[in-house]
Amino acid sequence: MNREDLKVIWFCRECGTSFVFRSDVEDHEENEGHSKISKYDLSSYTDMGVDIGVERI
Repeated sequence: MNREDLKVIWFCRECGTSFVFRSDVEDHEENEGHSKISKYDLSSYTDMGVDIGVERI
């Protein structure tokens, strides 16, 4: 894992499951057969000043 992994969240549009790691997305695609996965770059939302409910500790 690298720092960039923590800036992305993946979301399955077929079942609503969310993922943090690409390997989990790949496992989900293989095991569930779902292919409609969206990738969201969280850093692009924070750069725009959008509150996405993420709290820095």
